[in-house]
Amino acid sequence: MKKVFFSFFALLLALLFCIPAAASESAVGTPAFALSGRAVCLYNLNTDQILYEKNADKQMDMTGLSQIMTALVTLDRTKDIDKEKVKARSILYDRLFGKGYPTADVRQGEILSVRELLYCMMVQNSYEAAEILGDYISEGSEAYFAEMMNKKAEELGMKHTRFTNASGREDTGQYSTAKDLLILIRAAMKQPVIAEMAAAVQHIVPANNRHDESRILIASNRLINPNAVTYYCPGATGLKAVGTESTGRCGLFTATREGLTYYCVVLGAPVYDKKDEYIPTNGAITDAKKLFNWAFSNYSYKNLVNVDSPCAQVKVELSSDTDFVLLYPKESYSHLVPAEVDETSVYLRAVVPDHVDAPVRKGQEIGYSEILLNGTVIGKIPLMAGSDVRRSQILFLGRLASDIFLSPWAIAVYVLLGLLLIAYIVLAVVQNVNRKKHPTLNRATSADKHSAALRHRSRLRTPKKRKRFK
Repeated sequence: MKKVFFSFFALLLALLFCIPAAASESAVGTPAFALSGRAVCLYNLNTDQILYEKNADKQMDMTGLSQIMTALVTLDRTKDIDKEKVKARSILYDRLFGKGYPTADVRQGEILSVRELLYCMMVQNSYEAAEILGDYISEGSEAYFAEMMNKKAEELGMKHTRFTNASGREDTGQYSTAKDLLILIRAAMKQPVIAEMAAAVQHIVPANNRHDESRILIASNRLINPNAVTYYCPGATGLKAVGTESTGRCGLFTATREGLTYYCVVLGAPVYDKKDEYIPTNGAITDAKKLFNWAFSNYSYKNLVNVDSPCAQVKVELSSDTDFVLLYPKESYSHLVPAEVDETSVYLRAVVPDHVDAPVRKGQEIGYSEILLNGTVIGKIPLMAGSDVRRSQILFLGRLASDIFLSPWAIAVYVLLGLLLIAYIVLAVVQNVNRKKHPTLNRATSADKHSAALRHRSRLRTPKKRKRFK
């Protein structure tokens, strides 16, 4: 039974440490400034932490941010983005006419490579380029392309998102959440092509059949543009900003400084104020800049657990050398914490068995430790034995004998034998009492036995009949 218990305990610990940690469901900190976005989420890639969130689960129209998914689907379905050429069909422009969507001046009948169309869409939010790509990949079926987008979203784990078109045209029933769009950023930034395009401050589209000269695309994400003084953020690395009057200003942003990488989603920053006056400043971009600067200035990725310091001990049985073994963290532990936090702010709470049996090997995993910061568990780390502990053969044999003779089966045999002995004693007592109560019956019985024996002997002695002689 004890072996079964410890096997189950070891399996439970293995499961605990094989399960990857999920992103935190609540914000770590709160900035001391106002944000204009209706939904906001700031995420640290290094630690898989959401540092700040506001209405992060609210479903909202994501407008042209859906073009990131269009890029992913296009790359999945295209063999060579440079060799494959696409001609812009005239019918696609009917969907966009008069809506005021961003454009890269891709003209009807213009022939561009898939790569150039992706640049138009990623750098300058070209709605017509997105429509052309969706039309090309789906062979003319917008519904089929939306189906591909939604299938990809399901594969990525975007459970609260629905796509309806390639460009992000509003009022078509599409929606997402800030947390789902974080998943989209992660998937996009793993694609080298998208990461390169998302980081481009500008891009030159060469002359073609509809443009006699090359044209320059300017990034919508002005966080990465050093010339955009109001918006430029050192360390910003890419993605895009979009926005319309109906959806507000939105954006997906990334930034890296000193090895720390943050992703930021801003949805629904207003275009007009409460007096219905136009707001010239893009609130989605300024929100992201504020949050990036706040995070880089106030939070650090610090080592909180030292592998050289024991943090617990556990009782050892079956050893004559020692009664306890010290436990050390299996590995160091780093976490994103406020700048003023150090090792002294962290408390380790060991979760270990009551005892372990010798032999114990140095480095053997025994339980784990919860890492608490200000009373909140921020992580777990396995613990390992700091030294070898030999097993005493005498104590082991004593335990083995005890396990055998005191096992449930042995106890059951003991009980059964005891019950049989009690039954025998009771039966003997009952017979003895009966003999004492009926002595004549006992004598008669003896006489009967004696008479039967005599009759038997008399039959054996019956003489043979003599023959008569004439």
